[in-house]
Amino acid sequence: MNRFLVLSFPLLLIISILHSCSSARKIKQQNLAKIYKRNIQSLNPEFAVHHVSDSVSKVYFSINTKELLYSKKENEDNFMAKVMIHYKLIPSYESNIIIDSATSYITDICRENDCSSQVERNEIIGDFILKTSAKKKYLLEITTTDMYRNQFQIKYVDLDRTSPFVSQNFLLRSFKTGLPLFKKNVGLYEKVFIHYNDSSAKHFLCRYYHRVFPMAPPPFSIYEPGTFDYQADSIFEVLADTGGNVIFEAQKPGFYHFLADS
Repeated sequence: MNRFLVLSFPLLLIISILHSCSSARKIKQQNLAKIYKRNIQSLNPEFAVHHVSDSVSKVYFSINTKELLYSKKENEDNFMAKVMIHYKLIPSYESNIIIDSATSYITDICRENDCSSQVERNEIIGDFILKTSAKKKYLLEITTTDMYRNQFQIKYVDLDRTSPFVSQNFLLRSFKTGLPLFKKNVGLYEKVFIHYNDSSAKHFLCRYYHRVFPMAPPPFSIYEPGTFDYQADSIFEVLADTGGNVIFEAQKPGFYHFLADS
């Protein structure tokens, strides 16, 4: 059985204005190749962004407990893992200006039998709040550190607030648990919640695309890819409930594009 530790905590440290204006090395000048090699990373947290309002964005995180080192102190029965999450909000890869920065600490405790019997994926799921402005883009640098293993992983997450129609205005949640989903796809007949940040929107249009893509060509081969046909195979309307959620269950494989009906 999956074990979920759901956290929603205030940030423990807010960097001062002097720090926000301090100079830092531009990200575009750094070699980021290693962050894409998941096989050499022992820690691979996942993140999802949802713009709650015109001035607030919420960042959800998920940490696989099997990737953490649990340690037990002498004369204690429980094992413990400690994680530090530090973020920096900056305008872009080309900028060295820190708009906001903060650090939070997480402690997960489990009994010896529970720690040794973790066969399925267990997750620590939580979130933190950012103050952002509409019609802007940001870049979020998140450093996740396993404090007992003394290893860290850096991820970069784009925040897009340029339009009310971008995907980060929607939040995908599990119908069974109500927790946010961090994957970009769902299975057939998997029921999910789709939440839109504008509670006044009750009608949504969904454009369905059934597309079959050929196998990728060999490296260095000459290949002319076909253009994507944006003509939807079907269009249907869905309604949100009183909580602003759309309950959706995919009946056919393909792409489903949801639009708030204005």
